[in-house]
Amino acid sequence: MSYQHDRIPNIEMILLKRKQKGLPHSVDWLATELGVSRSVVYMWIKGEKHPKATNMFHLADLLDCTLDELYPKKADIIK
Repeated sequence: MSYQHDRIPNIEMILLKRKQKGLPHSVDWLATELGVSRSVVYMWIKGEKHPKATNMFHLADLLDCTLDELYPKKADIIK
């Protein structure tokens, strides 16, 4: 696994994985699961803030995927 701190998580991928797993669409549910406020989750969705590394590990567990799946590939960042 090649987790890099300078990479920004792909919120669209996080939302897609959530939908594929059939997890609740509720911001309240996600905030509760991650131990953060609803406003923090809304800031992630709007791109105003990015999840901390510990939250990304928890998200990957919740979504049953790897961290790499939640981050864009370098080629996608360059485009």
